[in-house]
Amino acid sequence: WTHSLYAVAEKAGGTQLPLVVTGPFGGGLGSLGSLRPESRALVFVCGGIGVTPAASMMGMVAGSEAHSVHVVWSFRSMSLFEHMRRHFVSLPQDNCHFHITNKDQPARMGGGIHDGRPDLPALLDQIRFRAEAQGRLEIGVFVCGPAAMAAEVLTVTRELNRSQARSYFHVHCESFQM
Repeated sequence: WTHSLYAVAEKAGGTQLPLVVTGPFGGGLGSLGSLRPESRALVFVCGGIGVTPAASMMGMVAGSEAHSVHVVWSFRSMSLFEHMRRHFVSLPQDNCHFHITNKDQPARMGGGIHDGRPDLPALLDQIRFRAEAQGRLEIGVFVCGPAAMAAEVLTVTRELNRSQARSYFHVHCESFQM
């Protein structure tokens, strides 16, 4: 649709055109379709600034009895973490998995931040185990980050879905790479 919009703007020359933008449509929590909120856990797997969609959805899902929410976020910059951390204060600390990947900025002890990349197979399996214990058998995973991160999440969740677990991972990926 952007090509059509460009063509209209190009025809108008220097004339100002009114434009109304609405949305967002699709993606986000809507991508889980018919999953019942009371039977699902939500996991946001984010890389760097890819945390933005998760941060924007926290107000809708964090602190609600209808959702069990987890965030797995790896980032290079402590300043980015300091800027975005306020969006996740309503989550239990056990549900926040923050990882700094910049060796020049080691994690501060006691801040709930770990050094290095997250162990996604172990974390997602742990989240699956906790979700099943709560009777949450549908696990929605939202990924926004580098393509390699999304590929790893897809591989891990595919393997976990093949296991004898009662739960099932539903994955939705967003990309900010060009």
